[in-house]
Amino acid sequence: MLPYQVELLTMVFWLMGAMFVGAAASAYIFRNVRSCGFVIAATVVMIAMIFVASAVAATNNALLSVGVAFLFGASVGSILGSFVLMVTEGHERGAEAVLVTLAILGVVTVCAGVIGLTSGYNFQGMGGTLFAILIGIVAISLIGLFVRWGKVMEMVIGLGVSLFFVVYMVYDFNKAVALYTEATWSAAMDIAMNLFLDLVNIFVRLLPIILDAMD
Repeated sequence: MLPYQVELLTMVFWLMGAMFVGAAASAYIFRNVRSCGFVIAATVVMIAMIFVASAVAATNNALLSVGVAFLFGASVGSILGSFVLMVTEGHERGAEAVLVTLAILGVVTVCAGVIGLTSGYNFQGMGGTLFAILIGIVAISLIGLFVRWGKVMEMVIGLGVSLFFVVYMVYDFNKAVALYTEATWSAAMDIAMNLFLDLVNIFVRLLPIILDAMD
């Protein structure tokens, strides 16, 4: 890897670290909040923070970028806290399932990073296809609000969506060596936010499956 690519990845991991700290803190603080209005408000804030984070990162200010990354992570975590409690409620091994899911995410992240960064293949041509599949996943998720797929089908969909976001992680890691030609906070924020959301999506889909498997 070239020196600027190493620097860019270092910036990415600083931002992701801030996001995870913010997410963990807000998930704990808001873990007992299960108001529909709160979820809607938190979602709006999360979407707004995506634009704020991108704008701040464009100034190339390290401190501001890390601070906004923390707030972005916190906006996501505020929803995750109640989600985890709701999903694990009534499961004796709920905490263990969360730890297993996080361990799997750690392994997946390392594997996706190795493939995306060192394979020598430019995955950026997959962007259009991945986006089209993502739209399909959103459509299936919306249908799932009104239609019960059944336990087996939901598990299949969950595993399929998780695998999709693993591929998306490879694509996002690959940006650092195939798309950007210099280390800037704007580029780092783009990669970090996408990777963070990939991980959140995998976590949300995988946790219920792990819970069912451990019961």
